Amino acid sequence: MSMEVRKWEDMNTDCLTNVFERVGWEALVFHLPLVCKSWYKVSLHPQFWKNLDFVPLYPDYIVSTKCIVDENALLPDDILNLFSVETKYLDLFQFPKDIMVKVAISRSCGLATKLVVPYCFMVDWVKDFLMGRRYLKAEDEKPFMKLFTTLRSLEVLVLGTFGCYFMEILAGISRYCKNFLALSTNGVIFEEEASAIVKFLPSIKYLKLRGSRISHNSLMVILNGCKELVLLDVSDCTGFDAGDEVILNLASRIKNFISEGSSLLNISDNYFDHVVDGNFLQCVMKFL
Repeated sequence: MSMEVRKWEDMNTDCLTNVFERVGWEALVFHLPLVCKSWYKVSLHPQFWKNLDFVPLYPDYIVSTKCIVDENALLPDDILNLFSVETKYLDLFQFPKDIMVKVAISRSCGLATKLVVPYCFMVDWVKDFLMGRRYLKAEDEKPFMKLFTTLRSLEVLVLGTFGCYFMEILAGISRYCKNFLALSTNGVIFEEEASAIVKFLPSIKYLKLRGSRISHNSLMVILNGCKELVLLDVSDCTGFDAGDEVILNLASRIKNFISEGSSLLNISDNYFDHVVDGNFLQCVMKFL
């Protein structure tokens, strides 16, 4: 008796979906779609591209083992995991990683809910990506604004250490991402940046600024302006004292407020020299 030969393209769609949801980025982009036409069609479904987490592409990501909130806290799915991720340093995307990111953004069809992306490559990569899609014209808005038109369902953004386009990123989120609820980033947060967070993300629920340089006044701006915060993590920061009674009193309404390890000043005097000189990595390393 001859055995029936089963073809890959005849595999049940539900089975394919189960398999595709378990594989990594490389397989989903470069391998599975090449098996047959039916597999390629399934790989295009936006459900596989809702969680745009690019951490696996880079070994330089640091995953903290320290839980930052009470284990009984009621948080949305992935928030605990998400907020344990920090970026140390990442190079600009190099082939084939850049292709994987572009494919992921495109195939999400605007339905992605989470984006984990290092800021340090973001400026060049976004411009290159959008220009390749013919989005950019001389009179266009900043490319970050255009990026978020493709991420209208975004709820969570892990940015890493931010730079000079922080305002444009916040503006893009505010304009296009109406379901946005969580931001994890760090950097030097002056009152201008704090005011921008309040202006563009007044209803944000989860904000992680761990390891940032943020003054008492800047933190007060956020506490006074973001009334719907459920979690605010400003641990291991410099610029304010973790025991500041004014801050603690104002933050008492927040279910999960974390400021352990923060102090008024515990960095070297040449901190801002490093920032001005462009050696931001050296500054960030002081906090990680």
